[in-house]
Amino acid sequence: MRNFARFVLKLFGWTVIGEVPENIKKAVVIGAPHTSNWDFPIGYVAYLGLGVRAKFLMKKELFFFPMSYIFKFLGGIPVERRKKNSVVEDVVAQINESKVFYLTIAPEATRSKVEKWKDGFYRISRMADIPLIVGFIDYGKKEVGIIGEFKLSENIDDDMQKIKAYYNKSMAKYPEKF
Repeated sequence: MRNFARFVLKLFGWTVIGEVPENIKKAVVIGAPHTSNWDFPIGYVAYLGLGVRAKFLMKKELFFFPMSYIFKFLGGIPVERRKKNSVVEDVVAQINESKVFYLTIAPEATRSKVEKWKDGFYRISRMADIPLIVGFIDYGKKEVGIIGEFKLSENIDDDMQKIKAYYNKSMAKYPEKF
């Protein structure tokens, strides 16, 4: 599957960069910038090219028949965004019950421009005591993949700034949205 996924991306001019460390069986993988509907299919196939079956959070409204079956098969986890709920705690519980669990999250949580990233990915990584892996999609270079593992400190604000430094507007499909 890995080679086939890489081949498919290569047909469209994309290159998969990096590797997921083999010793890591559970991780939160952030993917940015997220400005287009194309981010999902490109990112999903790239993860297959990296040998990873990633799970992902997705707004509950998209889980309707027959799409709900497709999204769940692909690894989708529905999230109700309008209610205060325990998404972080629920995901951590799923991680703790699993032997292998890669959760991909777009820290912007939307394709629209935002001033502040959501910190759920950070809290999930910290609470589940699993690595945070920095992933990316770069439309300018037509590259997608993994930058590497990010070691969390005790300072979320510093960490968020360091993580954001990996990304720039020129990587986005729609730079004005990043």
